[in-house]
Amino acid sequence: MERPSVTLEDYRDAHGEIGEGDFKAALPAALGVVADLVGLNDIAGEEDAWRRAVLAVVAVDAAYGFSHGVGEGMASVTLGKFSASGGGSAPGGSQWLSDARAAARRELAGTGLLYAGVPL
Repeated sequence: MERPSVTLEDYRDAHGEIGEGDFKAALPAALGVVADLVGLNDIAGEEDAWRRAVLAVVAVDAAYGFSHGVGEGMASVTLGKFSASGGGSAPGGSQWLSDARAAARRELAGTGLLYAGVPL
């Protein structure tokens, strides 16, 4: 099942200016979030909704400073002699992932693309 391309120009048209490097870095995580929600559903006829969902996740990533969700669930991190602690997040998830899924679901709602299998 071939997925439609999502371009930097698509993002800029929908959400405004973003750097090319930031977009390219955010795209794999966004594609993964949407793919998890869509599952094996055929996107034929719903390519625009799929593309909007990917772009919405990129926008969430932009709001999180392009973290791509990495480290969002960590309670602490140590790099060499540097150590930082935070509150972490609820077990099994992160706020980034929750926000990314919600943004994608808003774009996929009503299309039949949301995976109807095991709840995420």
